Amino acid sequence: MINLNDKSIQDYRNHYSDELRRKIVDGINNLPRTSINCFNNEPVSNLFQHNGFTLDQTISDLLTEKIEYLCKKYSQFGIYFRTAEFVFLTLNKIKKDLKDVEDKSLRKELRKQHVESYFDSPWIQNLAISNPGYEVSDKEMSHFVKDIVGGKLKTLNGLISSVLRYEILTSDQRDTVLEKLEIEVCPYCNRNFISKFKRNGKLKSTADLDHFYPKTYFLLFSLSLYNFVPSCQICNSRFKSYKGAKILNPYTDKVDYKKLKFTYEMIPNSKLNMFIGESMDFQIKLECLDESYKDHIDMFELENLYDTHKISICEILYKKTAYNDTYVDSINTMLNEMNLTKEERDLFMYGIDMKEESFYKRPLSKLIFDLVNQD
Repeated sequence: MINLNDKSIQDYRNHYSDELRRKIVDGINNLPRTSINCFNNEPVSNLFQHNGFTLDQTISDLLTEKIEYLCKKYSQFGIYFRTAEFVFLTLNKIKKDLKDVEDKSLRKELRKQHVESYFDSPWIQNLAISNPGYEVSDKEMSHFVKDIVGGKLKTLNGLISSVLRYEILTSDQRDTVLEKLEIEVCPYCNRNFISKFKRNGKLKSTADLDHFYPKTYFLLFSLSLYNFVPSCQICNSRFKSYKGAKILNPYTDKVDYKKLKFTYEMIPNSKLNMFIGESMDFQIKLECLDESYKDHIDMFELENLYDTHKISICEILYKKTAYNDTYVDSINTMLNEMNLTKEERDLFMYGIDMKEESFYKRPLSKLIFDLVNQD
């Protein structure tokens, strides 16, 4: 739910490409012609061959460019991505879309429409044409997605893994990536630090290096810098293991913070002493004005988890109440003598930098910002 800029990726991209590119290129050049892409019966190496681009350039881009850009620039990557996305998202999407639909004809039509929305992938289109009846029932739809398309994707990924897979990264290289991305707080939840430390002279991190697009399905992008999101273990291991939902990519899906706000509501018959830190008779709500954010909120249980931070919230509400105009004037007088910037004053008073682009630096920054600015 926190936006990230990609300056650190831009600074690191050339070094990262230089470390990995040669090994991958050599592997592709040595792929046997008998390694066949089961979707189109062409050599797997053709997946990486694109007119007008050298193999070195293609792999360098694959490692360091945004995935949306890759899919537009390289047609085969786009087809692969849409096919993997289909397998990853379809069954959950269909389940949600058909939840309140009882008419069998309409259910059949909605399944068909969903599959046809992926016909920009000729791999899916050809399989749909050659497997009529996939839309008849939930069972047939599941078979088409998991066994027919998913089975072929699994086979293709097995061949790709012989030249490109996450395990190519050594433990030290992984820790270097986590260091170079320069992210201090989990961007999925903005609750937990992802700290770096040294052990026996080697850099380590408490973060998981999450694959935004799961490598089980999107193996082709398993080493792409823009697919790496340093995250806390709770978000990565407990929540994001949930399959088949679209969540917010902190690099490319920029959240409009005006459409996603934390607020507090007093519980009926509660006392006002919550404002002096003596009561927790209130609830934290996450107001969402954009439907595209809701899967992210639900997956990471954000509203429920933030409601457990009431002690910290009481402190903020107390400060907000106690810092009346007279007190703030006296604080400003003192801080003026220290020549502090506005950002340093906010840090002194509330513990965070109030600039939106700095939310990634400290836990609960978005929450604190919203509460301080709530009328």
